[in-house]
Amino acid sequence: MKTKNVFLILLNLFVIHSISFTQEKKAGKIITDYFTWVDAGKIEEVGTLLTEDFIATAPFSPNSMDKMAWKGIGQGFKTAFPDMKHEIIDWFADENKVAVKGIFKGTNLGSMMGNAPTGGKVAVAFNSYFELNGKGKIKMINIQFNMKEFEMQLLANVPDLKIINEKTVRDLFQVMDGGQTNLFSNYCSLDFKISNPFLPAPSPIQAFQSILQAQKAGFPDMKHEIIKIISDTYHVTTFGNFIGTNTGSMMGNQATGNKVKVAFLVLDEMDSHGKIKNRNVQFDSKAFEAQLMAGINPNAQIEKSFLQMFEAADRADTASFISYWSMNAKNYFAGIENSNEDFKNRLLSFKKGFPDVKRTIDEIQINNNKISVRGWLSGTNKGSFMGRPATNNKIKVSWLGLYHLNSNGKIESGWVEFDTATLEKQLMQKTKNN
Repeated sequence: MKTKNVFLILLNLFVIHSISFTQEKKAGKIITDYFTWVDAGKIEEVGTLLTEDFIATAPFSPNSMDKMAWKGIGQGFKTAFPDMKHEIIDWFADENKVAVKGIFKGTNLGSMMGNAPTGGKVAVAFNSYFELNGKGKIKMINIQFNMKEFEMQLLANVPDLKIINEKTVRDLFQVMDGGQTNLFSNYCSLDFKISNPFLPAPSPIQAFQSILQAQKAGFPDMKHEIIKIISDTYHVTTFGNFIGTNTGSMMGNQATGNKVKVAFLVLDEMDSHGKIKNRNVQFDSKAFEAQLMAGINPNAQIEKSFLQMFEAADRADTASFISYWSMNAKNYFAGIENSNEDFKNRLLSFKKGFPDVKRTIDEIQINNNKISVRGWLSGTNKGSFMGRPATNNKIKVSWLGLYHLNSNGKIESGWVEFDTATLEKQLMQKTKNN
């Protein structure tokens, strides 16, 4: 009887051990398949091992992740580490719970979470805890590893980003001073935006290039003197002075010959590839204008331009005369709108009828962008005019012009009135006497 009881006990132990061994073997295959497919990048196959209510936790995420998110993490790691391998050192299974100890190995040859590959090799120990659902699927995974050690190994061969970012900014300032706007794309990202007192809103790289082209034209000797640079992984702050001599035309304004030295502050935001994504430029625009225009009558250039335009009219130099007007300018003579051709023909007609035609200016009044001109038109009628033969009469008639300028200093509209009655009288006076 005692022998029979011992036999039954041994039989039960054997059955229990067999069941336990079978469960452990089954759990081992699930875990082995999981890591094999993860390392191979077979993300869809990995998905077949996960329950629909699956959750995972890991040091790189503050929140637990569901099945879809975890598959995305797996794909992301495979992209970042094409040769990745979860090397299993030991594992233990107890019913539906499995503990795994191993080492994650790989080389960062692809982008990871938006960051450029570093080429760094990693070999980081990990502990994983799996919970199975008893039906051949994984219900929960908790993976733990030293995140700081992982990052240190990942970035071990990467140069200091602060140094790289600072060099990028310094090099860009040198390119700017050289007027090499075609090289800006080497330092600026595709979605680059710039904020600047000259711009109404953040603008793309083309606006940046236009500003620098205008500055280089106005200040051929311009120099961005860097006083201090502060940089970190994704930001560079530059303090300095803009120095230059205004010896060239800038934004339609003639050179003043003045020297300027204005402090500036530039805030650059870098992207993950070491290029400038956002640039914010700050300087005292009023101080800049004050230095630029020091000792200069702000209206002197406008007066000079108008006098030059009237001299061109006296010469019947239509091309030069039209150059003072904007392309879509409105021109009215005696209350009638004229086309550009009408405009040119009128100048040529006066020059033909009065070869010595002269516009004398008595007064030019300037009020912001509104200009009024009062003067006299004189000459001798030596040629046919308005279909009539020459009379050899001298004329002198008053005229008035009203003009509006656009932001580039060009005339966008103009109204001219002549004393036509006096003109007619002076032309015909001698004929009657004869």
